[in-house]
Amino acid sequence: MDLVIKNGKVITPFEIFKKSTILVDDGKIDSIGENLAIPDDCEIIDAEGLNVSPGFIDVHTHGCGGFGMYDSSYEIVDKMSQCYAKGGVTGFLATLSAPGHTLWKKNVKAAVEAFEKGTNGAAVLGIHDESPYKHPKKVGAANPKGILKPKVNEFEEVFEACKGTLKLVTLAPELEGGLELVEYLTKHDVVSSVGHSFATYEEVGKAIDLGLSHACHTYNGMRELHHREPGVVGAVLSREEIMAELIGDGFHVSPVAMKILLRCKGTDKVSLISDSTEVAGLPEGTYKFPWFKERLRSDSIIVKDGKAFYPKPTIGSIMPESVQIAGSAATMNMIVKNAVNLVGVSLKDAVKMASTNPAKEFGYGARKGSLEVGKDADIIVFNDTFDVIATIVNGRVVYQK
Repeated sequence: MDLVIKNGKVITPFEIFKKSTILVDDGKIDSIGENLAIPDDCEIIDAEGLNVSPGFIDVHTHGCGGFGMYDSSYEIVDKMSQCYAKGGVTGFLATLSAPGHTLWKKNVKAAVEAFEKGTNGAAVLGIHDESPYKHPKKVGAANPKGILKPKVNEFEEVFEACKGTLKLVTLAPELEGGLELVEYLTKHDVVSSVGHSFATYEEVGKAIDLGLSHACHTYNGMRELHHREPGVVGAVLSREEIMAELIGDGFHVSPVAMKILLRCKGTDKVSLISDSTEVAGLPEGTYKFPWFKERLRSDSIIVKDGKAFYPKPTIGSIMPESVQIAGSAATMNMIVKNAVNLVGVSLKDAVKMASTNPAKEFGYGARKGSLEVGKDADIIVFNDTFDVIATIVNGRVVYQK
């Protein structure tokens, strides 16, 4: 055996064992149970009084700890991976949201290299293209000058550049060419997601019929629910085909709206995400990065009270300055904490939404997303205030507090 985690409250898909042991051998979970014999000469983590769960899988994140997907180098992605590990993430989809395709092509090389070489923290499980195919009314924090209409012949070059790592594409399906792109993605086993969209309920339904099965940061950047036009939100809430992302930072979405989503969808059809940017995990202050003005609506972001916002109201916004959202400053352990403390979700269900659900959706369910014998030893240890004490990726301790 290589590693033993003992005395922890182990969260499995079947039950929570109050005081149990996990044996890890050759990167896999070998045994889970009480009173297991602990071999000599192996690394031991004593999880007395702590929670032990599968590592979180964040399918929508742009950066962390001062590093972002727009700095385009393997070294930066590796530093990001180590920051993610501190928040309990063991795997993530490197999320790109560049204006147009020029910057995107430059950045994707780093993500592919990190996928192929591996990292020293959380593993890159693939790429999420939060594409420039946005409706002008739902651009969000992105620079509106960079939006495009989807064209399959142009996107084929993007697809090829990903070298088989592309897992998820977010787009507004109502745009000219949108349905053709959804059809293309379905044919190539890539999950298509509705987001930054002003589609009607009927338009979303047409996309679902062609294979669309995911919703990007539910409630944010999508046509709202109206009792005569249910819009994108209505489709997400009512169509069982859709796996709904939820930014659980308590800022992007009201806890009441979170509860409504969970009552409509159930915990099997919601995936917790951070949608974090470079400022996640950083102390309060004002931050500038060289690519902000090209990619976003401003050249700076303010972090205060765990939130990220612009210093001035964004173009066309009717919201007050205090809630000019500029992405998320949250880490995944805080997202899971909020699901439990703000929404009242059980710890087991919160972990499921942050690990099991995304693993299943993107084809990793046989290997990742739950603590079961034979699966990859992607494990985290955290206390009752959700501070991460240790993160293990493929049986290797990549972070220990």
